[in-house]
Amino acid sequence: MLGAQMDREYIQPIDNIDSIVETTNDQRIVNLRAEQQELIRKKAQIDEKIYQIQRSTRVTFRVFCRLHNFLRTHSTWYYNWHLWPYSESTHIIILLLFVFWQIYRLVNPLLILI
Repeated sequence: MLGAQMDREYIQPIDNIDSIVETTNDQRIVNLRAEQQELIRKKAQIDEKIYQIQRSTRVTFRVFCRLHNFLRTHSTWYYNWHLWPYSESTHIIILLLFVFWQIYRLVNPLLILI
């Protein structure tokens, strides 16, 4: 009997149960919105990685397709290089520099003779 009396003393009536439930629901909504934003951010990161991988499989000249695929599967450095967003631009710049250098080498002897 003494235990039952002690339980009654510690139990306090809740006068405003609606405000507690409302506060709990509001907190859940805030938590769900934060979780949703985090999931959207993770989805965007995964989409970007997928785009980079798909972009890295392209080959400008079809002749190099087999070699490119072989190197991507056997060389970590080559694979990571092509995942870099500026790799294609770097390739184009190097190709243009090479072409201009070759043109200069061809034209230069002709300029000396004139």
